[in-house]
Amino acid sequence: SLATLPMATISLGSVAVAPIVSRLIARIGARATFISGGMVAVLGGLFSWLAMIRGVFVLLCMGTFFVGVYQAIANYYRYIAADSQPGKEGKSVAVVLSAGVAAAVVGPVIATVTSGLFGSLYAGSYLAVSVLGFGAVITLSFLPPQNVSGLPSDKSGSQTSSLSRPRLSGLLKRPRFIIGASLSIAGCFSMALIMSGAPLEMEHNLHIQESARMFAMQLHMVGMYGPMLVLPLLANRLSLSRQVFLAILLGVLGLMAGLVNSFPTVTITLFSVGVMWAVMYAAGSTFLTTSYSYHERHFARGIGEFFPVFGLAAGSLLAGVVIAYLGWNFSLFICIILLAIAATLLWGYRNNI
Repeated sequence: SLATLPMATISLGSVAVAPIVSRLIARIGARATFISGGMVAVLGGLFSWLAMIRGVFVLLCMGTFFVGVYQAIANYYRYIAADSQPGKEGKSVAVVLSAGVAAAVVGPVIATVTSGLFGSLYAGSYLAVSVLGFGAVITLSFLPPQNVSGLPSDKSGSQTSSLSRPRLSGLLKRPRFIIGASLSIAGCFSMALIMSGAPLEMEHNLHIQESARMFAMQLHMVGMYGPMLVLPLLANRLSLSRQVFLAILLGVLGLMAGLVNSFPTVTITLFSVGVMWAVMYAAGSTFLTTSYSYHERHFARGIGEFFPVFGLAAGSLLAGVVIAYLGWNFSLFICIILLAIAATLLWGYRNNI
């Protein structure tokens, strides 16, 4: 029941930091914020590596929490891309997220190859996180020093006036914001619950070998990020709403296939839920980023970013408990219900977005 807690603390780190990242960018600039995030990732990897060497579970959770802090900051890469192409936010977000295709293939391989390098199983995998974090720091150092968020500063150094800051209650009344938040929560929660729970189901109940489990997770990540290569091409042919409806349908079909409870069907579930998440996350991000004005974005983004990371945290936290006490099929039913609610909301607001 605690097996997914270290993964959940990644999302908890994101939840803790996500609402303030936008304000931090406004204060010190995007490059400094992103580089700081990369350095936190280095520390997170080192703490996790030390935890595996010493066998300290709490230290492992602390390390993954720091990785979550970095993840929250890295999530803002897509916003910077959206700012750079006004009117083409959907394409920009999808292009940035498409880089995850490389991570989908290379990430599990790195984790497996390095897992036994330091005696303690998986210690090397976490040290690889530090190496990748350091690579991010080096890459981000090439960003221009000015604030690349594109918001002009006034004489006081503040980039948004108090008069332009929307109220939370006002944001929650905007159809595009409501749909963006709903899609983000439903898609991220379902993906996190399945991604965290499927390996437990495959290992403990289906007794699937590690190499096969790694293949299933690679396919899941290809499903998560592969569609990002196609979404920019679909932008002019298929509306966001239709993309989401098709993605939800695919996700529900994949979840229903998982009820058969075998390795092939669980793999199908992982892949289809990955594709569903890709479309819902990209569409949710686009709805959120286009639900507020230019001068509202620093405040509104901090609020909007809470919803996807909250979904990830809740799904990861519940995965181990649900699998241990309620079973794999129960987790599938939860996801189907959430996706049905999201589809219903989208249908109800379809004429207002």
